[in-house]
Amino acid sequence: MAFIELRANESLGGRRGGRIADTTASTMALHKSGNRNGVPTYQLSIRLAQDLVKQMRWQIGDRVKVLVDDETPHKLLLQRVTSGGWALSYAGGKTQTVKKYRVQITSYTGINVAPGDRYVCNGFTEEHGGAVLQFAKVAE
Repeated sequence: MAFIELRANESLGGRRGGRIADTTASTMALHKSGNRNGVPTYQLSIRLAQDLVKQMRWQIGDRVKVLVDDETPHKLLLQRVTSGGWALSYAGGKTQTVKKYRVQITSYTGINVAPGDRYVCNGFTEEHGGAVLQFAKVAE
């Protein structure tokens, strides 16, 4: 098993899907975010479970590198880094009573997430200096 870092890309595709509001599970989905020069743009949204964020001692504003297992589909490694990566933010704004944490990736390569599909991960393991999450597609 080897993890490959997600990298910025200009070629994206997909449509906006639904969401899972459960804060005890981590979720992943592809969302349409607009157009750039007439080409649709998309965001890969990874919402993290509250217990994961708490146990890893991550805070809003921390930078997180996202790596994908090259052998196991939808298996991610998230590592806190001092520079680069993507920022951990609140999903839905700061005024919510229940905090939902997310990593929002505007463009990416290296992961096969179908447009409109939703993925969920119940639990995680601490490996390779970060959190390893195995996502499974949510049955519609």
